[in-house]
Amino acid sequence: MFRSLWFRLIGALAVVIGVVLIVVTATTRWVVTRQFEVYASRSGAIWAEQIAPLLAEQYKADGDWRQAQEALISPLGVMLEQPQAGGAGPMMGQGGHMGPPGGPNMWRAMDIRLVLIDANNIVVADSQNALLGQRIDADQAAQGTPVLVDNVPVGALIVVPADVGNRAQITLSFLNTVTQSVTLAALAAGVAALVIGTWLFWLITKPLSVMRKAALAIEAGDLATRVPIKTRDELGALGEAFNQMAARLEQQQLLRKQMVADVAHDLRTPLSVMQGTIEAMQDGVLKPNQQEIANLHHEVRRLARMVEDLRTLSLGDEGQLRLEPRQVDIGSMIEQVARSRATLAESRHIRLEAVVAASMAPIRADEDRLVEAINNLLENALRHTPEGGLVRVEASQSESATEIRVSDNGAGIPPEDIPFVFERFWRGDRARSRESGGSGIGLAIARQLVELHGGAISVESALGKGSVFTIALPASEPTSTA
Repeated sequence: MFRSLWFRLIGALAVVIGVVLIVVTATTRWVVTRQFEVYASRSGAIWAEQIAPLLAEQYKADGDWRQAQEALISPLGVMLEQPQAGGAGPMMGQGGHMGPPGGPNMWRAMDIRLVLIDANNIVVADSQNALLGQRIDADQAAQGTPVLVDNVPVGALIVVPADVGNRAQITLSFLNTVTQSVTLAALAAGVAALVIGTWLFWLITKPLSVMRKAALAIEAGDLATRVPIKTRDELGALGEAFNQMAARLEQQQLLRKQMVADVAHDLRTPLSVMQGTIEAMQDGVLKPNQQEIANLHHEVRRLARMVEDLRTLSLGDEGQLRLEPRQVDIGSMIEQVARSRATLAESRHIRLEAVVAASMAPIRADEDRLVEAINNLLENALRHTPEGGLVRVEASQSESATEIRVSDNGAGIPPEDIPFVFERFWRGDRARSRESGGSGIGLAIARQLVELHGGAISVESALGKGSVFTIALPASEPTSTA
């Protein structure tokens, strides 16, 4: 899988490099062709501007254009007359001028053609020696560089199109050289990019391969598997998310194992009591009476409550738990819940108080579900508060929310256990919870019912001082389904 991804990445990079190579080569060739034409034209104009003064001096020395052709063909051989040291005459070569270092092919080699015309637009010199004696039209003559003698025009130097075949050959040769150089450079860059890309893609796919192996290990049941985090980029974030998922799965697996053990224990205890009582009655050891029947009824209710709690959790997980919201008087509801648990509190010698703020407005909620959530919090508080302790249920209201708090002055919850108190089947004090009949899902159901109302539930606790569970319900109406 990851090898295939690696090959796809390399293939994509190769395609990109190929496209870039083609585009760069074509663009370079097009730009160079245009710029070469511009360069040739501008180069001819520059040469014309440089040679015109030399030709003017030549004309001034000769008084005519007799040597114009030779001067134009070999411009580097035309020298201005310079006085020699000691009063000697002008420095001249054979024939009155220095021999040309270039010759008639110099202009052809540079792909430049210059034509010199006199004041009457008659060609007196041509670098290709083809237009001598012909008349140039006035428009073309006007585009030339004027040759001035004492600020009087005696002719003009015109740049005309060079030989098409020669220019094409030179252009093609130049373009082929540039294209070859660009192609070689692009190929070298492409090879370097492929090498670097291969290394980078290996760095990218290696963590994915590690995570794949870890995922397979988790699938095989090794939930303790984690991936090493070596970077803080997106792959590092993905690795952290993977590790969090694995930790969560490991925790859920532990909770499921614990759930199976707890459910088995919680079911076995009342069933064992019922079985022993019924068998004793069948054997005549124990006579049926109101007390024994009441005990059996109590155990049946415990079983029914556990089954109903499990059903509630299951419906919530499947999104099938429905609310039936209506106007609820929070004050009356809190006082009723406190009265319903007063007997249990008295039996355990715990003081139970209900404190409701004055003038609380009714809210829309499913009263039965809300009472169930508060009852679960109260039962949890009563279960973990020692004799002589205090459990208080309070209600207050603001413009944005209604808060219900259940507090106790029991032993409190250790800080490391607080994140797990709302997990289903989690118990901080397993032995005491079993003895007092707790199933470990009351707080989980309370959270589920509160969140179903669009609210939130939280806990604050300190060891030796007790705990405070807070339900915050929004002012808006809850939804009717999970």
